[in-house]
Amino acid sequence: MTPTTTLVVGGTGTMGTRVVRALAARTDTVVRVPARAPSSKRARALVENTPGDVRTVRGDLDDE
Repeated sequence: MTPTTTLVVGGTGTMGTRVVRALAARTDTVVRVPARAPSSKRARALVENTPGDVRTVRGDLDDE
């Protein structure tokens, strides 16, 4: 089965973290989370503490 890639905007926030974890629990879902600072403590913790294919990518919705 081909995995589905999902982008979760706000994934490092309180509710977004729960969405990311729920999606990552599905074996056929790859989760990407845009973050202004992917190396921030919160972004790193999300990736380290969530089983599955979760990665943060540099991104800012205010950046044209």
